[in-house]
Amino acid sequence: MPIKSHVGPAGGTTTLQRALSARRPHAAVTPLGGPPQAGAPIPVYHLGVADLANDAPLHRAAHTGWRYPVIGALEPGLADVREALPGQGATFGGLQQGLIARRLLQASLLAETALAGAADNYEPRLLEMPALRFSALWLHAGADNRFVPLLEGRPPGTAPLALLGDVITDLRVRAAARPRRHPASPGAALPAGGRTPTN
Repeated sequence: MPIKSHVGPAGGTTTLQRALSARRPHAAVTPLGGPPQAGAPIPVYHLGVADLANDAPLHRAAHTGWRYPVIGALEPGLADVREALPGQGATFGGLQQGLIARRLLQASLLAETALAGAADNYEPRLLEMPALRFSALWLHAGADNRFVPLLEGRPPGTAPLALLGDVITDLRVRAAARPRRHPASPGAALPAGGRTPTN
């Protein structure tokens, strides 16, 4: 199958199940409205705006944690699980429901269908750029990268999902269009080091 599955952090699934069980109003119901069914974990990568100036920005993406798709009777969710210090196991960071969770599940189905006949095996990742309000399913296979942006459209998340071969070009355009920050007092010289003095 062209889409790989991740194992995730040590103890991640157990930590997730324990956290969801502790949030149940009673033994048979979870915060999602039914028994939890956790999917394979997806590593989360963050990319800073400054990284876009690099010749290979994706090489600078930092792995910051894991998200576990969680399906319940009412609405899907994404559980945030992070690797703790060595020997301390994984930690549960919360449960996110709503647009991103729904779109990520839909994007995963789209990618599985579109890449079913591909020769490469793709590693699913979640690429996030909070500064540009960008989030995408990132399918990584060596030098070949595919993306399904999740928040396109106005309002966000209303555009049809599409599998793309490049998002960096568009992200660079968005970054260049961002308003520039200006000193609080235009024309005033900053002290040595370029920092505004504080009282």
